[in-house]
Amino acid sequence: MDHEYSYTTLTIEKISRVVNFKLKTREMYFFWKALFGEIFKRYKLTDIVDGSEPCPDRFLIDMNGNITNQAHPAFDVWHQKDQKIIMWIKSTLSEDVVLPLVITGDIPSNSSRELWLGLEKRFAVAGVSAEYRRSMFAAALATTDICDANTALLESGDLRLLAPIFKKFGKWRRFSGRVVTLKVFEDNTLVLEALSRHGEGRVLVVDGGGSMRRAVTGGMIAKYAELMGWAGIVVNGCVRDVDEINECEIGVRALATCPVRPTKGKDGSSGQKHVDVNIGGTWILDGEWLYADNDGILDMDKSWISLPRYHRKYAEGVWDFMQYAQANADGSGMFYCPCKMCKCRSDMHRFPLGTVWDHLKSNGFWERYTCWIYHGETSSRPHDHGQFYETGSTSNDPTTAFINDMFPHDSGVCPERQHIPQAPMQAVPRGVNTAGIAKYNRFIAFQQTPLCPGHEKTVLQCVMEVMHIKVDTKSTVTAVDRYLQYAASLLLDGHRHPTTHHKVHRILRDLGLSYIKIHACRYDCVLFWGKDADGFFTFTLGRRF
Repeated sequence: MDHEYSYTTLTIEKISRVVNFKLKTREMYFFWKALFGEIFKRYKLTDIVDGSEPCPDRFLIDMNGNITNQAHPAFDVWHQKDQKIIMWIKSTLSEDVVLPLVITGDIPSNSSRELWLGLEKRFAVAGVSAEYRRSMFAAALATTDICDANTALLESGDLRLLAPIFKKFGKWRRFSGRVVTLKVFEDNTLVLEALSRHGEGRVLVVDGGGSMRRAVTGGMIAKYAELMGWAGIVVNGCVRDVDEINECEIGVRALATCPVRPTKGKDGSSGQKHVDVNIGGTWILDGEWLYADNDGILDMDKSWISLPRYHRKYAEGVWDFMQYAQANADGSGMFYCPCKMCKCRSDMHRFPLGTVWDHLKSNGFWERYTCWIYHGETSSRPHDHGQFYETGSTSNDPTTAFINDMFPHDSGVCPERQHIPQAPMQAVPRGVNTAGIAKYNRFIAFQQTPLCPGHEKTVLQCVMEVMHIKVDTKSTVTAVDRYLQYAASLLLDGHRHPTTHHKVHRILRDLGLSYIKIHACRYDCVLFWGKDADGFFTFTLGRRF
């Protein structure tokens, strides 16, 4: 017989021992929701929160259907449970960010379900579609094909085979993706934190120290990884809730199963992120690529694909790719272009090798294209040119095209192919404009920095949109200041949203996008900008210098 837990024995002190942090950001929300989900499940309160058990009528109804003045016993019990849930939830909200929103009514709290849904709307991150998950599964290649096509990489150690020590779980027996590494021991705090972010087809590799005493991943975590678009999870340790994991559209590898739940650290203090891990004698580095199927698990060092374009390893990697493509050419002189814009989509994206070179140094390498099936590597499965296509790619971001237009040759790959030496290069290859690199770095930093944790818009997108609005609406500086301050007040603490027009202007000026105000001619004459006789830049009316 199952042990019965009474919600009347649950106090705020007990809640604080289970949920030992205050909800403040989107990154914390999934962890917070998972802990409360376990509490509701244990004390049989889930139906109240999810709406399966609606609030009973406050008064009894007689046989004629009329409301009496006699209190409904079920209402008192339901209301007591509902109010306790509200009290427990509020006790775990941060007093400086979330709790004021509840007090002011921005997040409604008339019932526990209303409060639960309000917090979910505020903090939850949208998952990926079933179509996106199917495309990830289709993109995974057979490990046998990869080994057959890359014998040189196997001999050099750039392609490594993990020891056959893992058991297979999850619906997907075949998966692949860029590696994100964690190092923990019997604590899954960092695992929850990592999986609360969009996976974008990546694989989470968790070095749990090989512990057989506690599981670091369970069914609920696997389900969330599926929703967030992770391709797979590899655990050097144990998992639990195997039946639930096997219902998830994700690949999971682990040493064994263990029913004991993990411990809960505080603020991710018990573990390390993005570190090199050694599993079964094989080193796996953050940013590498992992391929898994029924034949085994491979780790390949193609991490240069996701590096900045001016990086030495990116330049060397592109040069190696060009040599590989040329060695496996079909004789037509035309090659599929794997840049972030073309993505080998169709025959319309086949170009001479020199054009492909220019695309790769201007646009960057397509990160999902890690097995070069259109350039000589083989696959036993039929494929089409859209099978790796990523919906929601960053190439749709207008700021990406803007940066590529401004820095077409500051990618770190030398402007002329013959300047790429066979020997290892210097940290910054010859022919690269270092001043351009510094400006390019600032652009990338602003483009990749979200307005606040979990927000889909970046600082650069915000700055450019604000200036567009100012020009389109002919707004004054005061109006722009008021708009920026109001928009910033809607974001969480720690946001990077500019609060004044002066700060927006300063960002643009630091990036080299400053402007000068001039008085236009009232007769609509043309103004020309150039150097005068003394060499100073100035304007002249109606004629060129």
